[in-house]
Amino acid sequence: MGLLIFPSVWVHMLMFSSLGILCAGDDRRLLPGNPISINQTLTSSDGTFALGFFSPENSTTRRYAGIWYNNLPGRTVVWVANREAPLEGASGVLAVTADGNIALLDGDGTAVWSTNLSGIPTNTSAELLDSGNLVLADAAGDGGGGYLWQSFDNPTDHYLPTMQLRLDLKTGRGQSLVAWRDPQDPSPGRFSLGIDPRSPLQVVLREGSRIRWRGGPWSARQAIGFRDDSGSSMFVEYSAADEEGVSVSYAGTGAFALSRYVLRPTGDLDVLYWNHRASNWSLIGSVPDGPCEIYEPCGPFGYCEFDGPSALCRCLQGFEPKDEKDWAVGNFSGGCVRRLPLALDRTDAFLKSDAMKLPDKFSVSWNVSAGQCEAACLEHRRCTAYAFANLSGGDSVGSRCLLWDGELLDLARRVNTGEDLFVRVAASELGKYFSPNFWSIIFLPKSVFHIYHHHF
Repeated sequence: MGLLIFPSVWVHMLMFSSLGILCAGDDRRLLPGNPISINQTLTSSDGTFALGFFSPENSTTRRYAGIWYNNLPGRTVVWVANREAPLEGASGVLAVTADGNIALLDGDGTAVWSTNLSGIPTNTSAELLDSGNLVLADAAGDGGGGYLWQSFDNPTDHYLPTMQLRLDLKTGRGQSLVAWRDPQDPSPGRFSLGIDPRSPLQVVLREGSRIRWRGGPWSARQAIGFRDDSGSSMFVEYSAADEEGVSVSYAGTGAFALSRYVLRPTGDLDVLYWNHRASNWSLIGSVPDGPCEIYEPCGPFGYCEFDGPSALCRCLQGFEPKDEKDWAVGNFSGGCVRRLPLALDRTDAFLKSDAMKLPDKFSVSWNVSAGQCEAACLEHRRCTAYAFANLSGGDSVGSRCLLWDGELLDLARRVNTGEDLFVRVAASELGKYFSPNFWSIIFLPKSVFHIYHHHF
């Protein structure tokens, strides 16, 4: 976005604002002619969040407009407006400008960041909601109950309760979290997280263009969660999909009501809640969490499984290591190969692998029967597996059929959240007892978090 120069009347107004001379107005809303300056904040109605200016700890000159938790020790920033264009110097304001946009203006009236909308009403106002969402709306009411713009649609490194990560299936566009470059630099870093446009029923975490972690396809359950030991607090993830798009969101109650996901500069996605007793952010869980969570740990047709204190690579039933010597020294990249070739016709059979994190690179069909899903796989020579599920919960009805062509990648066993995977094999494999050998990766304790979390 190029720099925008505003008329001199704006410059004079901003100079007065920087001296603390503000028009009377609502301290929870940004109104035209009533901006906030460097030393001012705008708070949500319940006081949970604040919008204002901050500087990283190692800088006294770089300033950013952002949102943080208002009444907690320290400053936990959850959103940054101008992460790629810091203000340099001691003057600047965040304002609703004459064209109806929210803009961050330096002391000369030059916009270093803006919502940059066109064709919108000019009588707009901005408000910081109790959810931490900064919204821009028509002050007279837009008649549709929606917002012209919202920070939840433009996240930085945080994912908060009631925020949705969405993917539009028609355009391929969606929201992504992007980590800070480092703990003192909010500019975009190497890691990002969002719904996968290649296979849009799953979330992926990338380092550049390379997948670092994959959550696995959305299961038939619309909601999945867990309670704390007392049973008084819940943490629930929701998912939804239709012909228009896919979305995920989450909510917490009790002790988990004040919670957040944050994508760290290291590439770890942490989930935390505010621990009132300890007066700090306590970790619920983190991904990737161990070798089974790193993308494709066991190669094609291999899957990763926790077994006691260790993580193991195994081959699917009907497969064996491609290179026994490589597997013996811990190199699993070659994966597994079939023991017997397929007939590539309707005489092939399927072996069920239960409780699996389903493979990557699938196609989806809706509202077919289990028999139709199996038949669709048999009819295509390249189809190597399928998974079927009845949809349940909320307003959803029908079914979901996933099909895989070619190699099955990034498999893992998930005891509590996995699904049945039906793998195509030669008919002569049926009835055989297959006892795979185990290869230890590293010593690693089990994590309660990754058992519960299939989306993130």
